[in-house]
Amino acid sequence: MNLNYLIKDIKAPRYKTGMIINVQKYSDDGSTFPCEKCIGKCVHSASMGNVFILTASTVVYDDSEAEKSSFDLFYDSHSSQFTTLQGRRISEIDLSEGWCVVECVTCDLSLLDRLILMTNKCKEQMIKVNMKYNTPEHQRTFTCIVSHPHGFPKHVTFGYWKDRVSVSKDRYNLHTRYQYTTRTCPGSAGAFVYIIGVSDISQKAYHVHISFQAERCNYCSIGVEKLPEVIDL
Repeated sequence: MNLNYLIKDIKAPRYKTGMIINVQKYSDDGSTFPCEKCIGKCVHSASMGNVFILTASTVVYDDSEAEKSSFDLFYDSHSSQFTTLQGRRISEIDLSEGWCVVECVTCDLSLLDRLILMTNKCKEQMIKVNMKYNTPEHQRTFTCIVSHPHGFPKHVTFGYWKDRVSVSKDRYNLHTRYQYTTRTCPGSAGAFVYIIGVSDISQKAYHVHISFQAERCNYCSIGVEKLPEVIDL
């Protein structure tokens, strides 16, 4: 999704990228909450839900920035009828690893239902791909990035990772950072880096694009990946 952030005292926004990783739908507990759709406050009896968006901690790093951020969903082409959500707060952040999760809130129940179906389908497909390719006979070097370069519609690029740094390890997981040849542009920061056979957002494999380095390589945040022998359904 396209992320728009207004910098204090600067009228022009900066554009980055994020990815929805979770959606929660529930009934309100009696308190009001900010909602752009209702222009002010939703009534306390309305059903509502949260949308959680993964991006880089260099893009949004505190609640103040989260509140100034807006997220354009379904921005697939110049003719797309996209939906915009407003950031509410930082739900989770790891500055040392380089990623964060921004919480948005909405009372648009049809939107929540649509996003729940899409995120569940995404997680199911990731598990299937991991089961097929996270094996010793596969090198698992293929990478894919979906981003919004320069704030434009969705753009998909492909490449290969050239270097993997193992930051730490436990019984089940590796904490890793990758360098890769997958092309990016300004506005791609915060995009999810899909590494075939590795990426799994349900397991916090939050490898998100951060920046460009020398030798025509990009690098991502530190993410978690399961060891090949413990990937399961």
